[in-house]
Amino acid sequence: MNEEDVIWDRLLQDFVSLPPTLFPTSAGPPTTPSPTIPDSPTLPPSSEQPCGISPTLRSELLTNIAEEVSGGPIIAGTYQERALNWLIGQDEFFVCPDNPKAYQRYILAAFYYATDGDNWAECSAPTSFDDPDAIAAANANCDIITTPIPGGNLNPLFLPTTQGDKAWLTPVYECEWAGITCRVETNCVDRIEFERNGLGGILPFELKDLDDLRFLILERGATQGTIPVEFGDIEDLVFLDLDFNQLEGTIPDQIYSFTNLVQLDLNNNLLSGTISPLIGNLRNLIFFQVSENQFTGAIPPEISQLTSLVTGSFELNENLSGSLEGLCESITSKPSYTLIADCNPLGPGLPPGFNAVVVRPVFQVYSVALHREMHNT
Repeated sequence: MNEEDVIWDRLLQDFVSLPPTLFPTSAGPPTTPSPTIPDSPTLPPSSEQPCGISPTLRSELLTNIAEEVSGGPIIAGTYQERALNWLIGQDEFFVCPDNPKAYQRYILAAFYYATDGDNWAECSAPTSFDDPDAIAAANANCDIITTPIPGGNLNPLFLPTTQGDKAWLTPVYECEWAGITCRVETNCVDRIEFERNGLGGILPFELKDLDDLRFLILERGATQGTIPVEFGDIEDLVFLDLDFNQLEGTIPDQIYSFTNLVQLDLNNNLLSGTISPLIGNLRNLIFFQVSENQFTGAIPPEISQLTSLVTGSFELNENLSGSLEGLCESITSKPSYTLIADCNPLGPGLPPGFNAVVVRPVFQVYSVALHREMHNT
């Protein structure tokens, strides 16, 4: 059973009591309906006055939106400028400033340029935004699909969503871009998901204004920089999966405010600093991986408050110390679990009923997988 299966299995067993207002169940089988687009671009009343306003005023109003989201004047040479220039002058969808989704479209364009979208493995923007052949070629090189939530309406995380399958920055509603799912009820982004798609650059803090975002899954890329502290504003987040990138810096304290977080997967990066005692706030956390980073200091005793945890991985860090005794007591009560940490397999302290299996030696410290012996009696 892989890590995602463990998480979904636990959720389907109603192991975690999730707030009904955040994760309502829905009647009927899981579906991926076609998007309704109440906020489609405003049709221009005349070719001289698109959106009913002058091109200059439209540019000014879209610039105001970008500056509001990005927190100040748009600086030349930045990903924000590229996103704004595309929105104003190259986007054939031609969004009008009074369209509420103009904010969302700018944010996703900023994400595209911030993560070096032109060099993604697939689903990059067309080489020409107004050439039907270029758009068709871009869509032909786009096979990314998001992972469906198993269990349908029986899963507390299930919400009816649409799923995109088009290349990015093509002249369609942004919820139709691949790697994106949007909630049917609001047409707002629910998930951004990419794995092994060559994402680079940095994580744009503008994602903070995607109010309905619950899943941010950007695995196995080359994204650098830090985890933006502004991500703490994404109140509905339940999955934050950024493993196998090149992220640096610390885990922002704001991340520990995600009391509904189910998965925090940060392994195989260049993250450093300590694990904050605020980790104890994440009472619904099922999956927590920080292995193969550069964390130091003591694992806080508050880690034992993660009573929902099924998978924990701490091994191969710079100098991470401390006790997992309280966590061991909690996690081993689960029907299935994984706990991996650096410790001496010959030393004392392993709980009864465990085998210490040496995975590999590292500087005279061993990565040890703790497996409980399960017997049918």
